[in-house]
Amino acid sequence: MSQGGAPIAVKEAVSLPALGINAAHITFTHVTMESDRCIAVRETTGANNVVIIDMANPLQPTRRQITADSALMNPVSKVIALKALVAGTTSDHLQIFNLEMKSKMKS
Repeated sequence: MSQGGAPIAVKEAVSLPALGINAAHITFTHVTMESDRCIAVRETTGANNVVIIDMANPLQPTRRQITADSALMNPVSKVIALKALVAGTTSDHLQIFNLEMKSKMKS
């Protein structure tokens, strides 16, 4: 092993509380980061929101009023997958939306 330092360098890219995200939502069950391109945060207090942080412009997060158990951004395009429990059933429901075209791709 070489001398002089760690094998990786760690650098904070963005502080989620500085973007208005409650610290209670910064957990593995609320935050997903599929790649270095985008972060999705589910806010579950008050109005249910999904906050999408594009790392190319992290100071401009997008908040969408969405209720979901899981939210995952596509690492290549502005497509989000949402999983939620359907009321009155025991099964999950998956929906996929294209955020650029503002359209539902699959339900």
